[in-house]
Amino acid sequence: MYHLLVSGCGWKKGSDSIPSDRVFEYTEDAIRNEFKLSGQLNSQKIASIPAILTSELIYYGNPAADIGVIHSVKISSKSVSFSYSVDSDFPRLTNEDLRSMSNDLGIEDFEFNRTHWAIKDVDLFKVLIKHRFPSIVKPTIFNIDDICTESNLVAVMMPINSEFDNVYTTLRKASNDIKMKCLRVDDIWEDSIIMQDIFSLIYKARIVLCEIVLIKTQMCFMKREFRILLDVKLY
Repeated sequence: MYHLLVSGCGWKKGSDSIPSDRVFEYTEDAIRNEFKLSGQLNSQKIASIPAILTSELIYYGNPAADIGVIHSVKISSKSVSFSYSVDSDFPRLTNEDLRSMSNDLGIEDFEFNRTHWAIKDVDLFKVLIKHRFPSIVKPTIFNIDDICTESNLVAVMMPINSEFDNVYTTLRKASNDIKMKCLRVDDIWEDSIIMQDIFSLIYKARIVLCEIVLIKTQMCFMKREFRILLDVKLY
């Protein structure tokens, strides 16, 4: 999911407000109820997904759009105030960029000309990857095409040796108890390059469990290649 916030006069840096009656327009009822309980906005839930903040085309022609996170919200009688930060790792988009991806982003054309706040049931970063937006650097070690998520998959990242066998056995049993499938990379052999199998397992999973082992050299080597993966999973 992601937030779409469109303003008629641009957004003030770091914090702004929007009329209360424009909040969660063009948002499915089930999603609206998930983010707004008993008339109160769920700040923690709101902060858990990314946001696109842009301006109406009617005022700005082809305004820039930022990708960021909403940190806090406050409701008053006529408006909702919120604070946000922009992710500097993503160069600014334009509404033309958004329009080119609008079908996949779930944005109706008229939404570009109306001040409102919507929540879309779409994986924002997956769409950006699909459209190969220039700010997204395509990995060189593994492939990100045609990987489908599995709602019942638990991916376990840990060293593959006997020292961790009991831990892994326990995790598999716990997963089976809640009708989920638990896999480690040595359980699959889908590609000749193990990095591809590791990436695919993490990307497909609904839950990723990690046994942290500090191996500085390996972490430095993997940092760039897993950057986009981490962006997707953190949101």
